[in-house]
Amino acid sequence: MQNLLESRKKSHNHARVVSPHYALTGKIYCGECGLPMTGYCGKSHTGATYYYYRCSSKNNKKEKSNRENISCNMKNINRDKLEKLVLDTTVSILKNPDAVKCIAEQCMAVQKAELENKPTEQLRLESQIKDIEKRLKNCVNAVENGLISQTITNNIATYEKQLAELHSQIDTIKLENRIIPITEEAVIYYLNELTKRATKKDGCSLETFDDFIRRVVVKDGQIDIYYNYTPVPNILENPAVKMLRGSSEDCLVTR
Repeated sequence: MQNLLESRKKSHNHARVVSPHYALTGKIYCGECGLPMTGYCGKSHTGATYYYYRCSSKNNKKEKSNRENISCNMKNINRDKLEKLVLDTTVSILKNPDAVKCIAEQCMAVQKAELENKPTEQLRLESQIKDIEKRLKNCVNAVENGLISQTITNNIATYEKQLAELHSQIDTIKLENRIIPITEEAVIYYLNELTKRATKKDGCSLETFDDFIRRVVVKDGQIDIYYNYTPVPNILENPAVKMLRGSSEDCLVTR
């Protein structure tokens, strides 16, 4: 679940643009043709406004679908019912202590890899430091053995200055790429708090779990919800497969 950890660095990245009316914008795809689904609203004969997700082959991607000969019969799907299903499914997962434990352990594994993965520039500088330290040590040994010259003296001063500059550069790189470690207990607490918030009367919105949900694929009422974790048999499904049923009267799906 790398996105949960990476959410700490959002200020350094381009955030996903989400419509205030469509929480799954950028994450929802048509299972019929593979194109993204986008938000759409329309009015019934009574004047009531309804909100849907519909395959982009029917709107702003129509030119692409025509050009690539994409034929899609995907129906529009009711926004509120779909988003509620995704939210309820997500909350249900996080209510399982075993699932939360597995997710926290995966976060720790990702964090460990991040901490051990040094930037290429840092590795290059560390290699230079080792080389200069070796040269400096040879110069010092020569002086200790009675071999004193102006060249050796100048080299010692030069190497010491170079080492100070290289260490300063590494400190800068570490600061720019700083990862604030979190504990497994902190991840569990965070996920539990999200769950508590979602089960309160005022609840929480689907955007609360934006870093948790990776992708949603819709086809013929089947909803495949992909999460930012690795599946674990009998504990974590990925994707979580749900069915969304309804009729034209309650505007679940419509042409």
